[in-house]
Amino acid sequence: MKFTVILEPEAEGGYSVICPAVPGCVSQGDSLDEALANIREAILLCLEVRREDEIPLPVETPEMIAREIRECLEDRAEEGLPLTIETREVEAEVAELAVRESATSPHEQQMEVLRRIRENRQAILQESGMQAAAAEIVRRKREERMRRF
Repeated sequence: MKFTVILEPEAEGGYSVICPAVPGCVSQGDSLDEALANIREAILLCLEVRREDEIPLPVETPEMIAREIRECLEDRAEEGLPLTIETREVEAEVAELAVRESATSPHEQQMEVLRRIRENRQAILQESGMQAAAAEIVRRKREERMRRF
């Protein structure tokens, strides 16, 4: 399954990256390759949670991507950042979910997903130098945007 992701260059270097088709799926990386690898992992984790909660796989639409691009550009303009973003396509094999599922019990899977989400969030905060309050504001803004879909 392929997903379009939006990469936003950070002022200090590296990239923030979001997957509009998977609400709440964000990551970052010091390089383009690292950001793409991290968002791929985040997509897989989010899909695992959706599967466990019996939520159907997301369907990406051009309108969804266009809306998120517009909002990213508006946010960058408000923050005085260059209006430079890019999109890429990331493949997340749904078959990988079945392999992970067979390797551990449902409880172990849930705990692993939660652990990875916490680690990812902590790594983003540490690497970006954001304070928890600032990170919370960014998270809320992204959640608000995702609810509009």
